[in-house]
Amino acid sequence: MQEVKEDAGATILIGPFVDEADGVTPISNVTLSGADAAEIMKHDGSTFVDISSLTFSHKQDGWYTLALTSSELDTPGRATVVISDADLCLPVWKDLMVLPANVWDSKYGTDKLEVDIVQCGGSAVAAGAIPNAAAGGNGGLGTVDASNRIAGIQGTKSSLDDLNDLTSANVGDAVWDEVIETAHETDQTAGEHLNALAKNILARTNNQNLNALLGVDDEAGEDLAGQTAEEVWVEATRALTDKAGFTISGTKTTLDDLNDILATDVWAAGTRSLTDKADFALSATAVDAIWDNTSALGALDFGTLLERAFQLLNNRLEVTDASGNASLKALGNGAEIATSNIQDNDTLTDRDEWSWT
Repeated sequence: MQEVKEDAGATILIGPFVDEADGVTPISNVTLSGADAAEIMKHDGSTFVDISSLTFSHKQDGWYTLALTSSELDTPGRATVVISDADLCLPVWKDLMVLPANVWDSKYGTDKLEVDIVQCGGSAVAAGAIPNAAAGGNGGLGTVDASNRIAGIQGTKSSLDDLNDLTSANVGDAVWDEVIETAHETDQTAGEHLNALAKNILARTNNQNLNALLGVDDEAGEDLAGQTAEEVWVEATRALTDKAGFTISGTKTTLDDLNDILATDVWAAGTRSLTDKADFALSATAVDAIWDNTSALGALDFGTLLERAFQLLNNRLEVTDASGNASLKALGNGAEIATSNIQDNDTLTDRDEWSWT
């Protein structure tokens, strides 16, 4: 079946026309005006339409071309051309499929097939509109409000009624309130590591052996292994097993009552004075903390601040007269450390901030 375009002319090849007596010999002198019938039946038509006035030409071996016009191809669907002449040939017919212009152009041209939505969720859609999603219903599109939140999404997300309530605070609360143990302990996950860390901290802080808690090797008097006050006083009270002869000044004159001392009582004052400083030295951790402390001049640690001050005083400075570009280089005209720009406008010499490499 040949496909043709609706409301457009088309020249089709029809045949073969053969002798009515032997059914073999090609007939080359058939004419539409002299034929018994030259007609077309359109899709769902009730009567044939005459086509005897159309151009009809013999090509070869009983095959003819027939030039159909838009008048014959104005109805989409199946159409049948019939030509018969009892004195010359056997009847010949040809079936055609008349395609809408959009379908034809999409299939054989550069157009796109139209697939407009006429229903959504079983309901008709008005021209040019798709309904918005409705609470408790199916179908439709979610709408976005001025805060870029999607409406119409249903369900419960970690006690949130819907995604309109999804804020950073709610997400944070849901994550922190989630039970880790048993629910989130898959190997090598964040939940597994956090749970192991929490158990380790609890094991250390609940240990009533002070030496083990502080990292001291028995009674050898080693350093406290970098323990902080928070680690020592994480629990409100501590029991000391050896109190013989030990006294302190203040309202607690012996260690018998120290079990009642709270961490808040010990650390209530802002500063502490050490009365015996002989051979006292900061630990490596404390020294690192001083060097790494952010200075008051910006987001630089103390060590970096001193290092840059030394480089400005001691290293080579090159300034290009024409552009004012300044380059601070390592000793011996080495690698560039920082760059800036210096400009002199007769009344004021101005230097930009150094950009450190």
